[in-house]
Amino acid sequence: MDAGIRAQRRGSAAAICRDSQGVYLGSAALIIDGVYDPATMEAIACREAISLAQDLQVHNFVISSDSKQVLSDR
Repeated sequence: MDAGIRAQRRGSAAAICRDSQGVYLGSAALIIDGVYDPATMEAIACREAISLAQDLQVHNFVISSDSKQVLSDR
């Protein structure tokens, strides 16, 4: 999962699901107007990754993120 902010106007979040062999299972993306904080968008992307796993009925999963702040603020 990852997220980004575009020119102080909107944020985007995306999640990709792969199995243990690296085979693509599905993905999801969101665009949200009015969110300017990168940590907030990273948290939204994390939530989207969890929702994607639930939608795909994946019960054992690992979420990878490059956002140290979101991972340490549990």
